[in-house]
Amino acid sequence: MFCIMDYRRDICTFAFMLIVHLSNIPVARLSCPTDCNCQDQTAICNGVSSFPNLTFTSSNFSAFEFSNCHFANGILPMLPRSYMHIATLSFTNCSKAVAPDAFAFLVNLQSLTITKSHSLKFMSPMPFSTLKLLQVLDLSDNELTTLPADLCDNTPLLRIVNISHNQLNKIPLTTFRNCLKSLEQIEMQNNNFSTLSYETLPWVYLHSLNMSSNPWNCDCAMQWVKDVPKVLFNGSRCSSPEGYFGKELFDAENEMHCGLGNKAIALGIGIPVLIVCVLALGYCLYKIIHRNHKSMPSSVKYSSVYGDTVESGYKRSNV
Repeated sequence: MFCIMDYRRDICTFAFMLIVHLSNIPVARLSCPTDCNCQDQTAICNGVSSFPNLTFTSSNFSAFEFSNCHFANGILPMLPRSYMHIATLSFTNCSKAVAPDAFAFLVNLQSLTITKSHSLKFMSPMPFSTLKLLQVLDLSDNELTTLPADLCDNTPLLRIVNISHNQLNKIPLTTFRNCLKSLEQIEMQNNNFSTLSYETLPWVYLHSLNMSSNPWNCDCAMQWVKDVPKVLFNGSRCSSPEGYFGKELFDAENEMHCGLGNKAIALGIGIPVLIVCVLALGYCLYKIIHRNHKSMPSSVKYSSVYGDTVESGYKRSNV
């Protein structure tokens, strides 16, 4: 701006001094929540018994990591509405159970970790009911014996799942039913799996899978392994039967001839049964035809002489 007249010059000077003054006022910085340490956009909170209140200057943290928590009764409670914006949430050694409404307000959450909770044996699908944007789920290193049924009914974008180092021996067929096309990576090593149904996981879409350190039973129930890329089973070894102990799961299943054996058994039983049925049918038909033939009336020509008269005709008789 060009100040031509004196009063305009005074205005320009005042405006310039005001700008200089305002530039020296410290800008409010992002403040770390109480009882937490902060690095960049991540708040790290250790040993808390409740969730810290987030103020205007602390509500811009996009990630929270909680560890060694002391929640009442060991139950992970509902996070306040002020945590609605966070994208990444992690709990380490924090709970033996998760409240059904724990994540009710976390509609923007994309990554969730609950790990090293050694008393956590079960999780219902309820806590996941609002996590429509969740892409990464880490439930590793707990004591889980089963997974939430219908987990993907509310998390259709789930891409990466880590369920390693638990006590799992089966996965419900409905657990990943509605996110089969989005799942790319699954970590399920160090559990108690001995068998698995083909329908459980999206083998066509998976990019990475770790099934190692499980007591796999390499029998005919696992023959579907031969139809899946071998790379997905690297490190997965048989624990039984005895003749296959220590052998790679994929190689063991390719050595078996379950399909041929079943067909041979079916043929060995089916052909004799078919022959017996044909013979029995033939015998029955023969008996029916023979019986009908015997009961059929026949005509016999006869002639008789009575005196001088000769009569001729046909007499019906049974053969």
